[in-house]
Amino acid sequence: MPFIFGLEIKAIDKPVKWSTKFLKQRIKSIFKASNSVYGLARIQKKLESEQLFYSRSYIAYLMQRMRFKNVLNCKLRVCTTDSNHSNLATENKLNRKFFNDILGEKMGV
Repeated sequence: MPFIFGLEIKAIDKPVKWSTKFLKQRIKSIFKASNSVYGLARIQKKLESEQLFYSRSYIAYLMQRMRFKNVLNCKLRVCTTDSNHSNLATENKLNRKFFNDILGEKMGV
């Protein structure tokens, strides 16, 4: 049996299924080695460094089929500010005039 990157290749008579199976094994090993952090772009770069050139859409398709999702996409948090706080605003040290009496007065300056 031939070995490529330490993986045993069994189905040599069917090159299409062999290449897909091999690519899935490489994607899985890269993804697991990165502790599920690497996303599509990094996996593609890693494969290109191993002289395996595949499109991003095909790698994304295989990752979806294997149900791989990187951890960083899951950590989206909504940030809101609390405008009803009891803290005091800083004093106006520059003596700026933030309010005007005439409409459009500050625009021309």
